[in-house]
Amino acid sequence: MELQLISEKDKNNEMLNVDLEQDEKLFTSQNQFVEGPLAIHVVEKVKKTGINPKTGQPIKPLTAFVTCERYEEFEEKMLSTTITGESQINGPAYEWKKILLQWLNLKFKVIAWRVSVRKLVGLLNDSGITFNQNEQSLISPIILQWLEIFKTEVKSGLELEMNMLIRD
Repeated sequence: MELQLISEKDKNNEMLNVDLEQDEKLFTSQNQFVEGPLAIHVVEKVKKTGINPKTGQPIKPLTAFVTCERYEEFEEKMLSTTITGESQINGPAYEWKKILLQWLNLKFKVIAWRVSVRKLVGLLNDSGITFNQNEQSLISPIILQWLEIFKTEVKSGLELEMNMLIRD
């Protein structure tokens, strides 16, 4: 029996779903597979990564992987980090950083996941954040620089492994 993961393009282009027909054949219960060493490896990986095998979505946000104290230190550092050109984003810098941090917290995955700078700029627009420049090409580098700092801080500050792929 073979577990086949199918890449499914959704509007976020971030989902990885398990074929439901094969899912029914492979699972005897929510957390146990019917047979085979591959199945055991997949169950262990699911437990380690915190990904729901049926939906491909994270079971736990980033805050579930670390203590409250460590996350608060991380959050404070991310909100107070100065980014070159952040004056192009109107209002206090902590507001837009907080919005991005909340979104990243909910979407956090230990395995490979994609983050679109364009989508994050849209999220900021939808949240009422305005920009001094209308061109996204001037805002994207600011968001990109902050995301790179986020990746570095998760790996070094929180000591968590993750593979976040950033795209425009």
